[in-house]
Amino acid sequence: MSSREQLEQYTSEVEAVIGRYLPGEEGYQRTVLEAMNYSMKAGGKRLRPLFMREVYRLFAGGPESEGEAWTQGAGGGRTTGGQPGMNAKHGQPGPDAGSTSASQSRQESGSTSASQSGAEVRSIPSCQPAGGESAVEPFMAAIEMIHTFSLVHDDLPCMDNDTLRRGMDTTWVKYGDDMAVLAGDALALYAFETAAKAFSLSDRPDLVGRCMGLLAEKSGISGMIGGQTADVELTGKAVSPEELDFIYRLKTGALLEVSMMIGAILGGADREQEKAVEKMASCVGTAFQIQDDILDLVGDAQVIGKPVLSDEKNEKTTYVTLYGMEAARKAVMELSGEAEEILGSLPGDHEFLSYLIDILITREK
Repeated sequence: MSSREQLEQYTSEVEAVIGRYLPGEEGYQRTVLEAMNYSMKAGGKRLRPLFMREVYRLFAGGPESEGEAWTQGAGGGRTTGGQPGMNAKHGQPGPDAGSTSASQSRQESGSTSASQSGAEVRSIPSCQPAGGESAVEPFMAAIEMIHTFSLVHDDLPCMDNDTLRRGMDTTWVKYGDDMAVLAGDALALYAFETAAKAFSLSDRPDLVGRCMGLLAEKSGISGMIGGQTADVELTGKAVSPEELDFIYRLKTGALLEVSMMIGAILGGADREQEKAVEKMASCVGTAFQIQDDILDLVGDAQVIGKPVLSDEKNEKTTYVTLYGMEAARKAVMELSGEAEEILGSLPGDHEFLSYLIDILITREK
């Protein structure tokens, strides 16, 4: 299968995952539920959940369809049918696989804990996957809900005042700006209700909890919303390179960072690998935003699916206005190259992830 065919298939799979976690449209609050689903179903590249799942597969061992499926074993461990608590993909002991000697335990995990009987049991190493691929799926839906809530609010008259998104009426145009505000709020909160479902799908609640904390951090005042705040306040004003870098790293980069980091954490990456993934995602996020700036000036509204010259209309400083078109194109290439270099240092099959990064720098929408 070609990379393009993989992208089509994987995007369809991601759409199906997201669809399973959308709310039903019923009750007295039905209008806001309809507005939420309208916004979520408006399409898009689904890059964040795609990156999340593919980074997960780097560390967890690839698509489950290419190996043995994970099933629930006795005591909550994963098994292929014969040995409770064994990791079906890696053949490593799960949390209920039994005790080991004290010396082996210290060597493998660096710490032990004593049971009530006094026997020492091995602590779960941080580099063990948090269950099967189903554990990452609630986070895949959640990250897209958070991304969509930011778009719904970005399009509001009090923000960018955009009427077209992905070739469709923006949510405030379709449902009114009052309902669009509520739909955005609801998506932001429902994202965490959705992510919490991973607790019942994983045998590593500690990693799920860590991922939820990171999702909140990278979405909030230390991440996306922090970047949006600076972006709004600096509109129409002179922006320094440092301020623009801050906006890009937080407003766009933070959600891509947490997407890939969650995939890495749940896939069993160690801390050094997590840092490498975060840096790679930061490069991708900045390159993605600069390419957006380029398309806003030279893109075709019919292809992009939203109005062009929106930044100029809103008097926003961008990488292009600050450094020029040639420098912007060069920066996209350099940042993408750095991301590719980091990717090459990570385990697993890089081919599709490399393709995802490549299409970011050649995309027309």
